[in-house]
Amino acid sequence: MPVSNNASAALAGKVRTEINKVATNVTSARSMVSDGQIVHLDGLEAAVAALCANIGKLPVDSQHDCKPELVKLIDEFDKLSDALRHQQAELGGALKGVSERKRAVRAYGDAPGGKATDGRQQS
Repeated sequence: MPVSNNASAALAGKVRTEINKVATNVTSARSMVSDGQIVHLDGLEAAVAALCANIGKLPVDSQHDCKPELVKLIDEFDKLSDALRHQQAELGGALKGVSERKRAVRAYGDAPGGKATDGRQQS
């Protein structure tokens, strides 16, 4: 249900603040992913749900006024998605290499020099 003009202006300001906060969190997450760090996106879904609910309370003209910020936010989400896909591909390649090395070690048995490939001493 739409709100009054004064409340609408206050809510529009709150929505813009929420958009900027979510965008900042997404940009920070993308930077962390690009640096190879683990990212926890806890709370992001709830923040976006609250943002969408508040946008729905705005009059149509105020909703349209938020469009440029929302387009930028969507762009940030797209960049985060790309960074996560890239990180996933890198990790997949690294895990495949580890798996292939383990398979080769199992195929050829223990390493020379008295140590088993799992680090234990051979008898």
